Amino acid sequence: MKRFAVTILLLAGLLGAHAAAAASHDIKVRVGKRSCVSYLCYKYYGRYDPAMVKHLAHKNPGVKDWQSLRAGSRIVMISKEGMERLVPPSEKETVALTYIKPPVFVFRGGKGKPIPARANMTLGAKDRVRVGHGGKAEIMATGPRLIRLGQSSTLDVQSLMRDPAKKSFTARFRLFLGKIWGKVLMMRKRKGHQLYVGSPTAVVGIRGTAYDMNVLEDKSTAIRVFEGSVEVYNPMQKPRAQGPSAGPVHKVPGPHKVKGPHRVSIAEWTQIVLMQYEEIRITPKGVGKPRSFDYWRERESDWVKWNEERDRDLSQP
Repeated sequence: MKRFAVTILLLAGLLGAHAAAAASHDIKVRVGKRSCVSYLCYKYYGRYDPAMVKHLAHKNPGVKDWQSLRAGSRIVMISKEGMERLVPPSEKETVALTYIKPPVFVFRGGKGKPIPARANMTLGAKDRVRVGHGGKAEIMATGPRLIRLGQSSTLDVQSLMRDPAKKSFTARFRLFLGKIWGKVLMMRKRKGHQLYVGSPTAVVGIRGTAYDMNVLEDKSTAIRVFEGSVEVYNPMQKPRAQGPSAGPVHKVPGPHKVKGPHRVSIAEWTQIVLMQYEEIRITPKGVGKPRSFDYWRERESDWVKWNEERDRDLSQP
């Protein structure tokens, strides 16, 4: 009987030590300005699932409103390994609104009555996000990868595809009008995670970079790269999927710059690699030559300042 009691005590000690070790990996984080729970999940876990909130609520009984976290407060984030066990990655991709400055509206399925957007709202394929005058919005996907919308912008979620076996996803968006900022964290870049943003005259593949894209009323598209590089495709041609594919082995042309200085017609070009501090304008009639822009002047604008401030916070542990 004594030996049995000793065994129970040893088991209890081991379980307690295991629980303490697991808890030691939890971290206490300070809630930043305009941070919501989905933003923190993308930042620390690289993904978001609404089911995570109930586990975080159990760890933080003092937090009463998870829709609006108080800036400057501190909350305990479960370790990445612990959250992986509690909420395994879903077979479906979750994309969420992680920042809202009204007026911002969501059209479910791209039609019907607009719904006022709110932080942590998840988006599905075919949903439309419309930002009114003076508004802003931030959308995040696994990685994390993000798109921020400026005022007077309209963006459609075209498709969200996840491959659990390859632990990869492909998200496609379409910007009809307005301005976006696209970003992928270099330190968390994964080849299997692809994000494309299309416009009436171009499709941009985000690859560990920061860029902005502006679609004007005449359907022209202006793109500037602030970090890394982007691949710009002809919208009439589908970007090649990354990774191995079935079929016979054959050579394919690599990324290349369109030769200048003459304007290239929409039908003539296939792909442009736009490098850091380069910009290009594409109109329904043709494609201009990539050229350098003054980064230091551009980063003084409120739009670039705000985006770079959000990017820095996202990249900090």
